[in-house]
Amino acid sequence: MRATLGKEERLYLRKRIDFLFASGQAHVSYPVRCVICLSNPADTGPQEAPLQVLFAASKKKFPRAVDRNRKKRLLREAYRLEKSHLYSLAEKKCFVALQYIGTSDESLENLRKAVRLAVEKGLALAYAVS
Repeated sequence: MRATLGKEERLYLRKRIDFLFASGQAHVSYPVRCVICLSNPADTGPQEAPLQVLFAASKKKFPRAVDRNRKKRLLREAYRLEKSHLYSLAEKKCFVALQYIGTSDESLENLRKAVRLAVEKGLALAYAVS
């Protein structure tokens, strides 16, 4: 599996984002908050990835755009590096939102561990509920 992050792997449709935050389960693995839900069976698209991901950083905690963009860039990189392991855990198609909730800078290694743990626990929670 290639360690890339293409458009088919990103969550960008408003309808799906609303569905995720309306029916998703949240889990925190500091400094990452993960909201995850199984996809709506009626809402399918062509050749989509098993996990579709959204990355966010709070404007309230990081008023400068350069800081928000850096946090989101680090989240994307951490997810991209952990993607092969997370795909092996995904049994069904899921929507995932990864939010940076920390207030200070974190190293990429700490973020990788946090992203992996948050998505693993989120997937376990989502499958247990369904």
